[in-house]
Amino acid sequence: MKKNTLGSLAFLAISFILAANSYASSVPSADTAAFVKEPSAWAPEWGGSSPYSRNIFWDFNKNPSAPTPGGKGSKDATYFGINDTTELKDNDSVATTSKVIWNSSSKALGIFQNDRHGVAMFNIANLVSTGVKHFWLEMDINIKKTTSYITADLLTAGGSVVDSWGTYDTLIWSGTDTGLANTVNAWFKINPFSTAESLQLTFHSEGIGSYAYVDNVHIATTPEPISVALFLTGAAVMAFRRRRSLRAVAA
Repeated sequence: MKKNTLGSLAFLAISFILAANSYASSVPSADTAAFVKEPSAWAPEWGGSSPYSRNIFWDFNKNPSAPTPGGKGSKDATYFGINDTTELKDNDSVATTSKVIWNSSSKALGIFQNDRHGVAMFNIANLVSTGVKHFWLEMDINIKKTTSYITADLLTAGGSVVDSWGTYDTLIWSGTDTGLANTVNAWFKINPFSTAESLQLTFHSEGIGSYAYVDNVHIATTPEPISVALFLTGAAVMAFRRRRSLRAVAA
């Protein structure tokens, strides 16, 4: 009996180690996926720590709205989320109006001339789920002139923005006459859970020498799925307990 018990415990320990190693290998480096302000620490409400369900970073080293091989997905996106599957990636996209351009020299997206107005739409696919959803945005902005600005709106499919920083679902950042360069954040709460979101960035430059652009865009969403390692460990524990119960009944 003791040998069987020790063998079961050893099997349980090995199963846990293998599951943990498998899970860890599937999770990207925390350094590469990190935000300046992590949503798990800064958002008024959040559903867990990193890794997040979707975690997408655009650094604009490439034109995000340029055609991709196969015509699917966003060319510039780098993925770190635990649910960033091929199916979801292929349904992500970035679209811009004519006045919003990708600047290959500065590796940025927006408006680089005075007296222009335009929109960039970041379309983000999601899992089918229920309940409340959270959306976190972080980006480095550059705006010159107090009459220039960038706004962020979150448009949802099948859900509604019920809470956010700002007025309803719109946030606005204005420039300064000498030029504003800053890292900004936004948080949105969606209920019910939406099957897709479109982050709409509106760029407005006004005045001689004005501009409004972003150096990067980084988003994350929750809820976060249950850790695979914890799930497998829990299943192994329940199986071990069940075997012990069966032995007790047999005895």
